[in-house]
Amino acid sequence: MGLRDWLHSIDPRKKSSAEAPGGELSGAQAWPGEGRMPRDESDPMMTIAIDTKMVTQLTAPGITTKGWLEIDGNPQSIAVHGDCTIGRLRENTVCIAHERVSRRHAIIRAQGGEFCLVDFGSVNGTFLNNRRLQAPCMLRDGDRITVVSCEMTFRMQTEPASGAAGERTGPYDDQTMRAVEEPEMWLLLADIEGFTAMSQRMSASDMAQLVGVWLQTGRQIIETHQGTVNKYLGDGYFAYWRQAKGVDAHIYRALKDLHEQQQKARPAFRVVLHRGVVAVGGSGWAGEESILGPEVNLLFRAEKLASTLRERCLITAAAAEKMPHLRTRPLGQHKLDGFADPVTVFGYET
Repeated sequence: MGLRDWLHSIDPRKKSSAEAPGGELSGAQAWPGEGRMPRDESDPMMTIAIDTKMVTQLTAPGITTKGWLEIDGNPQSIAVHGDCTIGRLRENTVCIAHERVSRRHAIIRAQGGEFCLVDFGSVNGTFLNNRRLQAPCMLRDGDRITVVSCEMTFRMQTEPASGAAGERTGPYDDQTMRAVEEPEMWLLLADIEGFTAMSQRMSASDMAQLVGVWLQTGRQIIETHQGTVNKYLGDGYFAYWRQAKGVDAHIYRALKDLHEQQQKARPAFRVVLHRGVVAVGGSGWAGEESILGPEVNLLFRAEKLASTLRERCLITAAAAEKMPHLRTRPLGQHKLDGFADPVTVFGYET
């Protein structure tokens, strides 16, 4: 099953499921609830603050696909620029001051011309079209997002607006593409083992919290060590580091922290590290980069190999040769689908 098919199969627009309240993870007070969102038509305790930088950028030039949020009762629209964060902390793009909202509740990520909604293991959940989000989900124009009693509509423009020459018909009519470059990058893929089977055993609430906390912890590890999460993949994430002096030390520490995370009981997950030259494009306005090319394909094929070899952390020779201080054990050469030459891989040793 491909990624898009899997995302479609777990889309909360198409599912309903009973949920039990999750445990306290981030300081928010939990309500007892089920898969459907508790209705709270009026909540005088809630106040909302918006990062004004995201408001002013709504009229900036951008790429072909662009998204923004419209919050009920608020006349300002919020551009989704890279990461649009939602939570109780003031540092969030959308700060919702309410005791039932987690400090870092959810995020909307612009990635590859699409927009992905991710819940970070919040106690009271993020609801998409009245269904609790269990895993990262791609958004569509008109989707309704609810955090406690804050309701938002996600809007996106997927085609250039039509109109007479020189006439602006919408906030995103100007089209500016970032030039494609070909830098050397370190590429990392992490994904949960046995995700489908696990989702069938666990309640929607428990699954949402488990996956959300795992994603948030992984993101913190990558960003603490100077990396960037480029895409959320439903049951995993794709991250990268640009080649620079001393970057191998950051990656070494990130692998060590990810290994420590793997020692925890749940969820079990795999990590694959590779290095190579990739094609990078995208929109500077949208705050995201599209990373493409054979080296990215190799990374995803190597993840399948890691599953076959039952390796929790697999490192390609291209990455290992640039990290001589990293302890590894040889796993031999293997053929990968779509690649003529076999690839040498190593296992991570602590």
